[in-house]
Amino acid sequence: MGSYWCRVLVVEPGEGLWGGQRYVLNLADLLAERGVDQVLAAPEHTDLAAAWRAAGRTVVPFSPPHERSIRRGDGGLSVPLAARELWRTVAHARQLARLAGQVEADVLQASTHWNHLEVVAAARMARRPAVLHLLDQSRADALGRLRALAVLGAASTVSCSETVRATLPRRAAAKVTTVPIGIDVHRFRPGLADPQARSQLSAHPDAPIVLVLARIVAEKGITDVIRAVHSLPARLGPVSLAIAGASEDPDFATEVHRLGTDLLGDRLRLLGARSDVPELLRAADVFVLASEAEGMPISILEAQASGVPVVAYPAGGGAAELITHRETGLLARQGNTADLASQLALVLSDRQLATDLANRARTRVLKEQSLQRQADRHVAILAQVRRRPGRPEPADHANA
Repeated sequence: MGSYWCRVLVVEPGEGLWGGQRYVLNLADLLAERGVDQVLAAPEHTDLAAAWRAAGRTVVPFSPPHERSIRRGDGGLSVPLAARELWRTVAHARQLARLAGQVEADVLQASTHWNHLEVVAAARMARRPAVLHLLDQSRADALGRLRALAVLGAASTVSCSETVRATLPRRAAAKVTTVPIGIDVHRFRPGLADPQARSQLSAHPDAPIVLVLARIVAEKGITDVIRAVHSLPARLGPVSLAIAGASEDPDFATEVHRLGTDLLGDRLRLLGARSDVPELLRAADVFVLASEAEGMPISILEAQASGVPVVAYPAGGGAAELITHRETGLLARQGNTADLASQLALVLSDRQLATDLANRARTRVLKEQSLQRQADRHVAILAQVRRRPGRPEPADHANA
């Protein structure tokens, strides 16, 4: 393993480069600098696998089904589907145990809820520790109980926020360490808006621009944002809404397009998936997230680090954990589009308030949620779960 003191098999089969995948990718270089070698187990065609290989890291094929469920169409528990998923869990665990042996992994890691139990079972088969990363809130249902069971069986579990940890049953929550998500404050930084970027976001680049960074799915509250922007007072001018994000539900994407066209006309821009997120943020006047629930939304951190004021729903506590109302952002009442519009109007009409919110939020991110701080805490957790005689301790690599 050369200068590495720990090798981790990272299991991440998710499509796209969304929160969970960016969580893994953002830490990769910093963990490598600290002596942690990571091998990715993922479908070979995913965006994360491509980015991983482009960085010169190893990818081993692991392709569980994309669609997995234990529920019938009416939402009830399906015994046949549950039996199928139990069989899949055992089969995938065996596959992962073999992969762990092939790459000589010291630790297995998972951050996707479907793979938590599989990775814990694989770690037991391979006689290695499992580290779970929790990025989403748990529910008091069958999947929530399975997640709690996985947490109890893991060597260590990391929660991205106190909000996420608090949604677990008490016994499982007691085993979880909260390590807030960090952000690259050099990549996401304040700066002058690029006129070309503003022209991509709006047909009216001289008027205010509202930006959403989210998958085009119902739980992200995109239709609420469209309605809120539509109801903004005319004195603000032709406020535009730009939405950057890939569509996972064609029917909902059609609904978003129809509603946006009806209410906003040429003031709506659907940008699709984008790789120039820092530039888009610097070109926007305000960032909005209207999700139903979030663990700790990376998009809000990115906006705050970029010096862009944020308006959001509390999202079950995940967004509220990053925003103190009227201090580091504005919080609207959950699901209340009129209040969402009111908070948007407030920040768009008061330039000093917008500046103060943005400055205080960036100061907080710099102090509490740098990517370096997150990496250091992950290294300490890996050192706790895996110690082998003759290997250097992580402190030897912390400042590499």
